[in-house]
Amino acid sequence: MSRDENRKKYESLQIKSVLYVSLLAMRTTVPIVRLLLKISLIGPHTNRDILITPAGDDRTLWQLRHDSHTYLYETLPCVCFHHQLVNTDYNRLKRRNTEATSIASLNLSMQNFTLAYRCIGKGFCGSVWSTSSQNKDEEQTAIKREDGGPGRSLRNDYTIHKLILEAELRHPLSSLPSIPRCHALIEPSDTQWSEPQLPRFPKDYTACRALISERIPAVPRSISDKVVDLFCESNAELSHFVKNNPDDDCCLIRPYLGRRRRYRQGSSENSSRFHRFSLRNVPFHINQMEELGLDIASYAGTMADALALMHWGARIDANDVEFVLAPPRESESSSSSSFSLDYLGNHRVWMLDFDCCRPLSMDGAGIEQACAAFFRNDPYYPRPGTGEEVDEKLWQVFKKRFLRSSHAILEELAEVRLFELPEMLLKRLEEEGRLRQSLKDAL
Repeated sequence: MSRDENRKKYESLQIKSVLYVSLLAMRTTVPIVRLLLKISLIGPHTNRDILITPAGDDRTLWQLRHDSHTYLYETLPCVCFHHQLVNTDYNRLKRRNTEATSIASLNLSMQNFTLAYRCIGKGFCGSVWSTSSQNKDEEQTAIKREDGGPGRSLRNDYTIHKLILEAELRHPLSSLPSIPRCHALIEPSDTQWSEPQLPRFPKDYTACRALISERIPAVPRSISDKVVDLFCESNAELSHFVKNNPDDDCCLIRPYLGRRRRYRQGSSENSSRFHRFSLRNVPFHINQMEELGLDIASYAGTMADALALMHWGARIDANDVEFVLAPPRESESSSSSSFSLDYLGNHRVWMLDFDCCRPLSMDGAGIEQACAAFFRNDPYYPRPGTGEEVDEKLWQVFKKRFLRSSHAILEELAEVRLFELPEMLLKRLEEEGRLRQSLKDAL
């Protein structure tokens, strides 16, 4: 058969539906995993077996082997898709999604209908829910409901989230943070999803727009207990309560590289000023991270890569984006972007919450917009102009990485005319930082 005939043959090949049997099988430590899945095919190959094996050590890319031909396939756990296989050359086919995750497949991946959802976080945009299931597949799913304040949009969150994931695929920088996989946006009218899923929420909850995504792994109790000791050392009663409170088992740590924790006059660093404390939003200030020996320079580099990707790859202003420290995916536990330190164990920087991001124009107005978003956000990034030597050194680390990654992205896009924009933004950030510090010193 000629190459052209082969191309025509496989252009007509379409997977009608694929149901992943178990993420546990994909997590196995056996070097070669072989799964035989019975799938439905359109065309002359109906009801044939396809052999799936990992295409790489990280097991995020898998191979579909059929009739001696191998196709690369990127997997999402326990989700059923509708796909079309599009031929790119003789021995390799590229998958193209015809639509986002189907509602029916989401129900299949959340099939324990008797297990109630529990709230694992709340913000102005809405509430976040998951289960307490021992099923590791479902444990990775988070449901963000649009039931918060007015003016916030999960539709925008979903759209920007997808833009960032697409930019990440186009520009695989050296140390990007982990970004949760984005599965689907559910509308209130989608009764196919809400009818089986809504009873799992508390009584009287009604259908609303919801975003289904990968759940960021929670910090394990063995680590979060040390965080409680750090913040509540002199308050034994509060410390005991938080360590044993079921609502505090969803710990995520927010690394504030742009803020130092200040202590009240007459108090010591070891004295607790907290009468209430929650592990759901734990701020680690830069001086606390220094004392704990955390790798703040690497955190700064990861955030610089993220900001460059958002500005020039996704072309958004990165407004109100958040970063947290949390365990890696099992497939990324040995990645070079993972940190292994005694205090926090094996962890990564994760990036989340994109509902406030807006498109960024590639001009002076865009630079002003990006500058405003930088300082409006919580102080995750190092801040310029503080006057403190150690902070200025960290800013230089961030600045150098941001420039390098920005130019790498713009070179890949052949956007030489935009090369001056990263320098313009950094100059504007330094001017604004000095101005803010001078106003603060004048108080």
